[in-house]
Formats: sequence, structure tokens, C-alpha cells
Amino acid sequence: MDTPLNKSLKTITAKVVNVESSNNSIIVEYEDMRYSVLLNSFFKDSINYIDSIYNASDKVIHKDEILISLVNIKINSNSIEFNESFQSYLVLEPNWLVNVTSLTQFDFYERSLFNNRFSNPSQNKYMLMGNIIHEVFEEIMSGISKPKKIFFKNLNQKMRNSFINKVFDFALLDLKISDLEPIIRQHLNALYLYIKNNKGYYLNKEILTEHYMIDNRLGLKGKIDSVIMDEKNIIAIELKTGKS
Repeated sequence: MDTPLNKSLKTITAKVVNVESSNNSIIVEYEDMRYSVLLNSFFKDSINYIDSIYNASDKVIHKDEILISLVNIKINSNSIEFNESFQSYLVLEPNWLVNVTSLTQFDFYERSLFNNRFSNPSQNKYMLMGNIIHEVFEEIMSGISKPKKIFFKNLNQKMRNSFINKVFDFALLDLKISDLEPIIRQHLNALYLYIKNNKGYYLNKEILTEHYMIDNRLGLKGKIDSVIMDEKNIIAIELKTGKS
């Protein structure tokens, strides 16, 4: 099941604090608030799985807390509305999901899936530039329809914040912001001009950036850089920034 593109619904990851199997409900904690999530009989098996993991002994599973993602929900005062009409679903321990990107090398190097999951990812100049470009690309896609003055102000602020947040990465790689900023701006300018000159990407469209897609049957997740949609079509955009 792919996540429906409905901005009125929310997706959260919360901590399970109690399971009430007798009435098919769970109590979760999210942003220091506790909510009751009532599930209908369709999710009876899900309740049983949650209960078995939540109450498992340390010999079976040792975790300080059990996390659950609730997808396509509405948050009320002290409860969470979980409804088949929203195509709501839950993901128990979302960190256990396998990212589809991690499978790309699995065919010829099976150990890579394990290594990538439990090792600290290495960073290099091209990955660092790519991360910054991806972050600012979000602002290009979501803000290009705004007045030009506001758009460029937000764009420059987004890039400035991205540099500030990654100052330690620059230091660890012995790189200077002043050396990479012109290259990054060149990439972003090319993206901006292309999107600006192809109004079909944004005119009368709803745009979502960094949108997660989850297949709960296969236990796979993936992230799309941008999703553009109108009443008839959905376009997925994947941004590639060069060397890795």
C-alpha cells in the first residue's frame, strides 16, 4: 500500500506505552502527550503482534521503548483517529524497515545490507554538496510560485541554514564553505531555471517534497525527492547530484 497523498492527514512516530487488547486499542505518547488509538476488528492481528512485542521478555527482545508509526491519521484532543476510509495503517518499529536504496548492492554483495545498516556512513565532498542541494531543492519546488522577492529570500535563508547545520561536516572533511558554495549555487541555479521554464512542474499543481512511500506488505520504504500532482496525474521527481 502506498501512502496516499493527502495533506489533511498526518503521519507520526510515537512510543507505545500500553496495549489494551480487550478493546483493540493502544496508548501512545507523542510530543509529551498521550493518545488513545482505537483499532477496529480488521487490525486484530496487528494488536496481537504489538502486544506480543510490547510484553516480550528481555530474552526475546530487549528495547527500552517500542516505537510505532501511524500513517494517514487525524489527531484529536486526546485520541488519534485511525480509519479505513483514510487508508490508515501502522508500522511497528519503523526502523526495522529496509530502505529500498540499501538493496541496490545486495545482488552482488549480500553483506552490504548489514554493513550499511549498522556502520557509520562515510561522508565525502560530493555527498555533502548533494545533501545541501537536496535541502534547498525542496524550497525551490515548494516556493517557486511565491512572489520573486520572497522566493529568493527564503531560498538564500534555506541555503544559509543548511551550511550552518553542516559546519562540522565541512571541518571534518577539511573543506571550505567558500570553495563549495559557488559550485552548489551553480547546480541550484540550473535547477531553478529548468523548473521555471517548465511551468508544468508547478503551475496549478500540489507539490510535496521529501515524501515517504511505504509498502507494508514487503516491509520496504523509500523517499521521493518531490511529488507533483493535480486531479489527473502524479509525477515523481528524483534528484541526482553527481558523484558519490
